[in-house]
Amino acid sequence: MRGNQLPNPVLILFFLLLPRDASTTPKPQYLVLVPSQLYAGVPEKACVMLNHLNETVTLNIILEYGMQARTLLADLVTEKNSFYCSPFTVSMTPRDRGAR
Repeated sequence: MRGNQLPNPVLILFFLLLPRDASTTPKPQYLVLVPSQLYAGVPEKACVMLNHLNETVTLNIILEYGMQARTLLADLVTEKNSFYCSPFTVSMTPRDRGAR
């Protein structure tokens, strides 16, 4: 290459298209989606996406607030790729009721 000349774009594309080891499997991944702010009495939704699972897993989503714990979603997941959503509403705590 001469001076500040950039590499040929075709050469870069060639390297990107080279076959990779087909025996490698993607790692299991998960994504949990919940609202960034929760308000008492307002319906909300929690979702989870699971990808590339290679075994059966137990899925538990538990919301803990104040001295309370509430199960939002509990399931046995056998599918390789799945998406779950569960509606929930946060109830007011006794401390919240006294603040009104």
